[in-house]
Amino acid sequence: MNGNESSFDALYSDYKAFNVDLAHIMDNLIDHYSFPLEQAAIVENMDNCIDESKYDKIEYFVSENLLKIVMHGTGIPSDIFHNTLPTLAGTTKTDRGGLGHYGWGMKVGLGISDKIVINTKIGSFIGAQEWKLDPKGIPIYRSLENPGLNSDMTIIEHHLNSKYSTSIDCVKVKRTLQEFYPTLLGGAQVLGRKIRVELNNEQVPQMAIAYSKKKPFSMNIDGKKITGYFCYRDKEYPESMEKVSIIVCGRTIFKDTFGINTNKKIAGYIHADILRKEITGDKTTIKRLSSAWKKISTEAGRQLATFLREMGELKEETKWDADFTKQLHQQINDTLKHFPELFKDFRAAPIAKDVLIGDKSGQIPITMTDGAQMVRGTIGGSNTGGGVPTEGNDLNKKAPQRQEMGESNAIKKERKIRQGIQIKQLPSQDQKEAWFDYAEGIVWLNTQFSTYQKAENEGKKVLEYHCARCIFDSLLEYVAKNQWGNNLNEFLNYRTELLSKWCEQ
Repeated sequence: MNGNESSFDALYSDYKAFNVDLAHIMDNLIDHYSFPLEQAAIVENMDNCIDESKYDKIEYFVSENLLKIVMHGTGIPSDIFHNTLPTLAGTTKTDRGGLGHYGWGMKVGLGISDKIVINTKIGSFIGAQEWKLDPKGIPIYRSLENPGLNSDMTIIEHHLNSKYSTSIDCVKVKRTLQEFYPTLLGGAQVLGRKIRVELNNEQVPQMAIAYSKKKPFSMNIDGKKITGYFCYRDKEYPESMEKVSIIVCGRTIFKDTFGINTNKKIAGYIHADILRKEITGDKTTIKRLSSAWKKISTEAGRQLATFLREMGELKEETKWDADFTKQLHQQINDTLKHFPELFKDFRAAPIAKDVLIGDKSGQIPITMTDGAQMVRGTIGGSNTGGGVPTEGNDLNKKAPQRQEMGESNAIKKERKIRQGIQIKQLPSQDQKEAWFDYAEGIVWLNTQFSTYQKAENEGKKVLEYHCARCIFDSLLEYVAKNQWGNNLNEFLNYRTELLSKWCEQ
């Protein structure tokens, strides 16, 4: 051992390795986030403050080469501070829920700092640790002397490295907080309480939204209320404010317009904590095919479209006339009658068997055969087409008994089926042209999809062609999923044969 190695060992003799496999713990840290790492350090610690129910105030202090974050109201318990925190991958939260998870706040801190100092007090326990990267880039830590805190709190000091010492300043912290927590800064409750946010001893203000008219949004999902506001103004919003913020547990996850062309004149927000479990990645995306999001986006799109029509920004949706609907159904029926094996679970009534026949109202009356299963609660809209059953997908099983569903509910479902398959328009942000909702007996045509809008602009005949093709595809894909087990070749073969037969009519 030479003198340099001896000096190195002496210098780090009181530091310990983290109790975790460090092979990949710091790798690709920057790639994890779709926004800058300095912003990640700000929001990850804010999320942790929100998640811990006893924190009621958070302060950010920015000075030369230092970002200090102080959370008031509670601290990190002794066992978590000494045993969980040094794993570098464990959360310090005592509450469960919210958005903070897996110690990302601390990992991000190491990504922007030469060292981190963590002080905490909760009850009689007071502790302090210092984290840093050794010359080889390996995270290490050590315990520090009692910091002498007088009240319950947690303090995280980021001693910024040369790369981030100039990119984190008061302006950056303020704008980040305003971007990610617009309603919390305005005094809205989050997880049942308000949290005061300060920057260098001054309260951080909410970013003001100028508007000509404001309209509330409200809906219920499984007894949980979803609320928000749409804000309209006569001229375009700047890009940083445009669209509606989807806020979960106090934080903006992403922004959306729900498939509606707003002409950049809509801002606002929707509080939707119900989406917490649907959040993925760096918490800027959600699972778009989730049931909750589909319900929210569909209803928000409907209410937003109504609001924009009131403001004169959205033309009235074109309604299909009776002749158009009649011809559309006629094309479908004349084609499908050649493929009774595809739709054996439907029996047209009262005119013919094994075909879908439209009545005078434009609906296609059907009844269920004895062997068909009534699938409750299908969700239209997978990326590949047809409705996705949430309860059962075997069309050869017997229908559930009424006592299993509840007498009134069973009757209601049976009546809905007897009304027949309907063809309806729906503006949707989903990247699909159409889908078949088996439980409701509806083929939905996406009027916001680019191919529909192009067909509509080309005239009635082109639109009729587009609608018929989309209906065939959605029905075939539903059959493929529920009878063929997603057999792509069989689907494509039938599709080619069906479209050929359609063109012969």
